[in-house]
Amino acid sequence: MAELILPKLPENLQNLRKEEDGVRAQSLLHINGSASFVDHIALVHDCLDAIHVHTISHENLDEEELVLQRLGIRLFNSASCALSLLLSGYYQNAALTIRDLLETGFLVDYLRTDRSQVKVWRDSSDDERRKNFQPWQIRDALDKRDGFTEKKRAEAYKLLSNYASHPTHAGFKLFSPSWMSKIGPFFDEIYLKALLEELTKRLAAAADVYVRCFPSVKPNVQAAREHFLSRLAAWSRTYLPRSQ
Repeated sequence: MAELILPKLPENLQNLRKEEDGVRAQSLLHINGSASFVDHIALVHDCLDAIHVHTISHENLDEEELVLQRLGIRLFNSASCALSLLLSGYYQNAALTIRDLLETGFLVDYLRTDRSQVKVWRDSSDDERRKNFQPWQIRDALDKRDGFTEKKRAEAYKLLSNYASHPTHAGFKLFSPSWMSKIGPFFDEIYLKALLEELTKRLAAAADVYVRCFPSVKPNVQAAREHFLSRLAAWSRTYLPRSQ
């Protein structure tokens, strides 16, 4: 059997990776120095673990649950990527991925509420999906369900879109601390704090609705769910205002 020879990365790419690893080490050191940051990272871990268990250890009972589990994979991957980008100092790209997490979480919540729409969404053409399942339609339906009039879901989506998803002048801020623009990864404790808090809050909300999508699960999955919901409740009492 021929030996597998992996290509060697150009020196510039090796140096870039070293910069990323250096920022990551600095980020983790900063997190370890803050009790609240440690709590946020712990909840991110609990959220990812809960999503993983309900996606991998739960045997779906029908096609609708399979669709929801595939959305769960997207939640897991988006959150993991956002955390990796955040720790490595790519703050704007982390925010962009958090917006994907936010949008997917809203969709999961909508489909959880009306399971008849899972098949409709799955089988929609591109035109039909754009007509019936636009992000603003999902947000408005959830606000109507919950009796919310403040449009906080829309505000969160707009903020992440303007600063991360769309090329805007305001978005330059996320790679320009004090308006000194930087190329590549860098460490900034203000951005780390703001985006770690945002990631934790959005992932917690998405994981909360996701684990509730599966009413009938085996005891090991149920135990994992109860553990997660207990941890989430404890974190929420400390870090989320009652109005959120």
